[in-house]
Amino acid sequence: MAYRLEEDRGSIEVGKRADLLVLNADPLADIGNIRHIDEVILEGTVIDRDSLPVKQVLEYDPELPWPY
Repeated sequence: MAYRLEEDRGSIEVGKRADLLVLNADPLADIGNIRHIDEVILEGTVIDRDSLPVKQVLEYDPELPWPY
């Protein structure tokens, strides 16, 4: 509201911009659940995650306990 962008942001409605990350598990129960991604929606378009590049961007194994 402070940015006065509520006409196209701030809620999930037809005609509004949508960047969403849909998870299969509750991140409030365990922050590690942010790795359980079901769907990614970028600017209202569902992203085909299988077609994304597979180039490694992390220098560590995210499955290891933190800190390692």
